Amino acid sequence: MRYKLTVAYVGKNFKGWQSQKDVRTAQDELEKGLSQLFGEKVVVNAAGRTDEGVSAIAQTVHFDNDKEMTPFSLIQAVNFLLPEDLSVVDARIVDKSFHSRKSAKRKTYVYRLYVSPYRHAVYDTFATQIYKMPDVELMKKVAQSLIGEHDFVAFSSTGSSAKTTVRTIESIDVNLNGNLMEIAICGNSFLYNMVRIIVGTLIWIGLGKLPCDTIDKMLATGNRKLGAKTFPAIGLRLESIEY
Repeated sequence: MRYKLTVAYVGKNFKGWQSQKDVRTAQDELEKGLSQLFGEKVVVNAAGRTDEGVSAIAQTVHFDNDKEMTPFSLIQAVNFLLPEDLSVVDARIVDKSFHSRKSAKRKTYVYRLYVSPYRHAVYDTFATQIYKMPDVELMKKVAQSLIGEHDFVAFSSTGSSAKTTVRTIESIDVNLNGNLMEIAICGNSFLYNMVRIIVGTLIWIGLGKLPCDTIDKMLATGNRKLGAKTFPAIGLRLESIEY
């Protein structure tokens, strides 16, 4: 039987999603709980990796096992075995043709920021602080240059194992609610640190730290140094995956 799970986790205590030796990862914790539940080693296939510190409410995985469990029973049982910063929020039995990564059509990441001259203890648990309000309308305008298929090599950190740096972004939405800002980016897939570099560059343009044509120049030249720093992981969350 092939099981499809939707997994949520708080990223700050994990060294990313993917299993690694001698560090705590979300994949290792999930596989540990599932293996205990099914009484044998379970290895999951995920829709993609998230970096160290990045959270998710919709990481999707699949695995095969001969033991049949109802989705409700599986969720209840495995969550009892998982740590408090990781949980299974949905489970389904799917056809063997389903693949968590290959079947995915698009992913949406949301980056959250708060604008304040002072540190806020609660906001700091899920958002990145900026000290001044950027020009949101300018950010929305320049973000349109990113829509469509481009070579996003200038928006990727070194260390990526991707075979190609060409990606497609379908939409970028910048929303402001009081002093809380959300930047939602939807695309077919993303490069290493791509969302955090895009967000940082948009914010710096909005604050007047970078010229308005920065994004166009980055796409044209592939020069990472033209953009802003990679923004912190704490503000980023994998929001949804569509199949």
